[in-house]
Amino acid sequence: MHGGLGRYHAISGPPDAGEMSYFFSHPIRDGDRQVGVVVIRLRLGSLEERWLSPDHETLVVDEAGIIFMSTRSDWQFRTIKPLSSAIVAKLKRLHQYGGRVYTELPMLAQQNNNIIELTRDIVSANPNTSSNAARQFLYQHKAMPTAGWRVIILSRLDAVGTQTNIALVIVSFVLVSALLLLAVRHQRKLRLQERIFLQEAARANLEEQVDQRTEALTSANRRLRNEIIERHRAEEELHKTQEELVQSAKLAALGQMSVGLSHELNQPLAAIRSYSDNARTFLERALPESVQSNLEGISELTERMARIIRNLRTYARGEAVESRPTSLRVSLDEALNLLEVRFREEAVELDANLPDPSLQVVGGTVRLQQVFVNLISNGIDAMKGRDTRRLSISVVETDTQVEVSITDTGAGINHEDRANIFDPFYSTKGVGEGTGLGLSISYGIINQFGGQIKTHNGSDGGAVFTVFLKKVQPEETAKA
Repeated sequence: MHGGLGRYHAISGPPDAGEMSYFFSHPIRDGDRQVGVVVIRLRLGSLEERWLSPDHETLVVDEAGIIFMSTRSDWQFRTIKPLSSAIVAKLKRLHQYGGRVYTELPMLAQQNNNIIELTRDIVSANPNTSSNAARQFLYQHKAMPTAGWRVIILSRLDAVGTQTNIALVIVSFVLVSALLLLAVRHQRKLRLQERIFLQEAARANLEEQVDQRTEALTSANRRLRNEIIERHRAEEELHKTQEELVQSAKLAALGQMSVGLSHELNQPLAAIRSYSDNARTFLERALPESVQSNLEGISELTERMARIIRNLRTYARGEAVESRPTSLRVSLDEALNLLEVRFREEAVELDANLPDPSLQVVGGTVRLQQVFVNLISNGIDAMKGRDTRRLSISVVETDTQVEVSITDTGAGINHEDRANIFDPFYSTKGVGEGTGLGLSISYGIINQFGGQIKTHNGSDGGAVFTVFLKKVQPEETAKA
């Protein structure tokens, strides 16, 4: 996580039955910041099997002097030198080799030409040993500075001793035996050097593969970051487009209502003019009571016009999509006020069972108003040409949610239309009579508030749209 290449070896798996593994770790960067680490685990057990040979033993020793890899299983986790108490405590704390006890592998004093002797009890533990005498080995080692290891190869010299005894007995073959001995030793050294070279080449190849994998991961991380940036940009554009569609749907609905609203405003304007003319006449005739009556009429009409304009302004303005406690009654009242002219002109009977103003749901006043305007307008449109035109609004309250059902006496919804009715630009109306966005936008608004919209046909054949909203509990209302 600090930006370097990590290397570590330890037992992987159960402490007493795990497998020795080597781990490479490399940081994953996001610019100048480290965001993670990739770790590659290499199993080392297969290497020990490849090293098995009847003429030598191979050991790998860590910095503390512990043999953690060996062709002799009984030598594994023994030490080539005594361990200090600090190292033992550190190993116990890290559990690098499990809970093992580390005993020293006794070696006699080193002799000339890198020849060492192991005690007979250590050698006799090998089933291939035929004698209990001390065994001599050619001691060769190679440091691995990068990993902090040392590779030790102990080559057996018993074959060499046998050949020497035979040469002493058979004098005639002394020279031949000596030449063969030199050839064998030279070949053995070459084999040892070749193996060390192959080990170094394998390690270098492994590091190269790790570098290539790291570069590939870095490239993939870069591509993924670019894709995330593009996705965020697309989401922002989609959100902006959705907001524009919501506002367009509002303006389309206002356009459809404009004729009726214009008539609704012209009537009180004409009445106000008439009241003002009458009041002037009554003033000239000194009839204060009649003047007072006309002025009261003017006041009521201006309040009515102000209420219509206020609802229009509220409906037309944009509102941030946020969930907050909202009075359901206020949204329903404002939607019905906007559609009052349509109810009267279309001769639609309204049967509204409205809730108490104190009932609050999770939503937004303007957004909920838009949903109810869309659903009620669709219900009025569905009843055109019908003998019975009645629109019912009912509210059912449970412990956790509120259900608002809007029922019309129209022809209902066809089965094939029901699956697509909330899709954008899908409309069952004629050409030029609808945008196909009202139900889709309403569906999206209610989903943003954590609710649902469902539809079915009622028992009388008309369509029923039910809006499910989360109910705000009294304690939440008090906190708000």
